[in-house]
Amino acid sequence: MSAINAVTFSDEIVGRAAHTHRNVHQLVFALSGKLRVTIGSRQYFVDRPSAIFISHLEPHAISVEGHEYRRFCIDLDPEEIERDIKSAKLLS
Repeated sequence: MSAINAVTFSDEIVGRAAHTHRNVHQLVFALSGKLRVTIGSRQYFVDRPSAIFISHLEPHAISVEGHEYRRFCIDLDPEEIERDIKSAKLLS
């Protein structure tokens, strides 16, 4: 079985309010634009090209900073990832 549940592309300049994904980890590849990403209580400013990994248990929000934004989002199955990754440090 593949760990990848879905791959989506977006160029909509729309932020996302705080939310969680209980059933998927997310890997976000920012291709263009600048983002403010809030994960838990911490804020990160992301300039393209960058990748962000968000655990399935972390509340997070994304705010687009500017007039351009293109990204790919890959949803990953937590059980498949945990089965394949042997490093306790990476899993934490």
